[in-house]
Amino acid sequence: MAPTWRFILATYLACQCVSASPLVTLRHSLPEVPAGWTELRDAELSPSRGLNLRFGLTQQGFPHLAALLQDTSDPSHPNYGKHLSKAEVYALSKPSDDTLALVEDWLVAHNASSLKWSSSKDSVTAVLSVSSAQKMLSTRFGVFEHLKSGKHVIRTLSYSLPQDLLPHIDFVHPTTAFFDPLRHGMGNFFSGDEIAAPAPHLDKRPVALNQSDFTSCVSVVDPPCVRKLYNIGNYTPAVTDGGNRIGVAGYLDIWARPDSLKLYLNDYIPESVGSNYTMEIVNITGPFTSIVSDEGNLDTQLAIQVAYPIPMTYYSTNSVPPYIPDQNQDGEMPGVNEPYLDFIDYVLALDEPPTVITTSYGDDEQTASIIVPIYPIQESVNRIFVSGSASTLCIHQFINGAHTQLRIMPMLFAKALRNSEPGRGVSVLFSTGDQGLGVDDLPTCIANTGNNATTFLPVFPASCPYVTSVGETQGFPQTTTAASGAGFSYYFERPLYQDAAVSAYLAGSANKNETALQTSMYNHNGRAYPDIVCIGGGAFFDYYYNRWDIGGGTSAAVPTAAGIVALLNDWRLRHRKPTLGFLNPLLYGVGLEGLVDITEGVVTGCEQPGFNATEGWDPVSGLGFFDFRKMQSLIL
Repeated sequence: MAPTWRFILATYLACQCVSASPLVTLRHSLPEVPAGWTELRDAELSPSRGLNLRFGLTQQGFPHLAALLQDTSDPSHPNYGKHLSKAEVYALSKPSDDTLALVEDWLVAHNASSLKWSSSKDSVTAVLSVSSAQKMLSTRFGVFEHLKSGKHVIRTLSYSLPQDLLPHIDFVHPTTAFFDPLRHGMGNFFSGDEIAAPAPHLDKRPVALNQSDFTSCVSVVDPPCVRKLYNIGNYTPAVTDGGNRIGVAGYLDIWARPDSLKLYLNDYIPESVGSNYTMEIVNITGPFTSIVSDEGNLDTQLAIQVAYPIPMTYYSTNSVPPYIPDQNQDGEMPGVNEPYLDFIDYVLALDEPPTVITTSYGDDEQTASIIVPIYPIQESVNRIFVSGSASTLCIHQFINGAHTQLRIMPMLFAKALRNSEPGRGVSVLFSTGDQGLGVDDLPTCIANTGNNATTFLPVFPASCPYVTSVGETQGFPQTTTAASGAGFSYYFERPLYQDAAVSAYLAGSANKNETALQTSMYNHNGRAYPDIVCIGGGAFFDYYYNRWDIGGGTSAAVPTAAGIVALLNDWRLRHRKPTLGFLNPLLYGVGLEGLVDITEGVVTGCEQPGFNATEGWDPVSGLGFFDFRKMQSLIL
């Protein structure tokens, strides 16, 4: 596909010195409209239409933060678990005074309104008219339609910045970032024959509960089954006064109902009967009309199934950011943005963030940012490491669209950490999705790089090196599933903590018979996932049908895994040790002895034979699944 006139015009403008305007430099560009989208060339876009843009600012404290992350995440280092205070991280991540002054003056000069700085001032959001945004970014915005969902977004294929601001601004979002706005909730929902059709009410649980002898796992995964599968036994949390908390992230208007959680607790957690336990609901972006969905209930109920009574918070984030409607919009925003940044900003401002966060959402990696692979520029990647939990640094990177932005993204989830007695750290878990290595149809497995290359489709944020990505298992004993998300990132180089394990797999016998086409369809040097797997099913109270139901997929696996991590945090806290924080160096190191390897199974996709399980790490089962009792002895 030839570049559009908008791309040609923006590239031309980026190279010109226009009258009294300062010289500008191209910051980011796309070779063409991304796959799955089309430009609505006839759509009218009023010059006065308001755009909500976020400007990411350059920070200078990355080398020190990188060293701190390496130390505090490595169980063999004496500084393991000594997470920075929020004030210390803010001090290291705050942009210079010159940067703050120059950027604010620039925005004001272009009539920006509603300026809102992030908690550490590493970014600022502002509302600008289309005409002002086009002038300041030397580009043209247009309306683009997502072909599958029909949703519209206002985007451009390239943008530029004044040369004197290049050292101070690392990204402008959303500009060139294209997302699938309806790709969320990776769970599959299914019912047994007795409840296959919608019913007004179902009082009975899917399976009888026998908490005393752990004899479930026969027809459904319930809390006693999870306790049996992961060798948890009757372990009961002791630290329930706020020092340990599960955070469940919800996006795109999805809601979790406290009354449904109460029904779940009453039927599946006998010790909860008569208690006043409830989850906290935080609606980050204000009131909205929630979407009727099972995702929020599944996530919250399975996260607490073995972790009760550890406190839990559901963070609901509306998918439509603030904007200024004009006469052409009738008060309706044309498009949806993934609201990761709203969630991140909120968590950053907390003095006491959750100690483990579970998220069942994601997008194809290439839809999050259409950029050249960044793995050759390891120096930039290294600079985004952060003490404690560096997971959202990757989210921020991809949301904002260019490899030049990697210098600014580090702080986000990590900066929400604070040091307390005995210390706090956040573990962030993401589901790997349920599409295996990519959709089954090979012609749709195409890279968004302008050359129509055939490729597997990694999922982001599971492909981020600083989240713990969770795939799914099924059955008893546990086996792998061919559709559990797996892959190798094109944008993140394989991190040091997993280099030995992944290199051994790629050089081993399990991978020796792949076809030439398959060999060409993934980045052999990329961050590989999943890291671990967990059971991908569970009973939950289904709000949509007002009945008991069974859900499955990685949307069930990741909250279940998060509940187990919350128990491990409890074990450390009761021994006056800090919570686990960023998990991966532990899992790929001494924690290996606390994981149960799966050596049989395949993961497929894009009409290719896929990858095989084997001893050690593999793309089918990662490192395996938790043995709670063994992990207890390893983490003290």
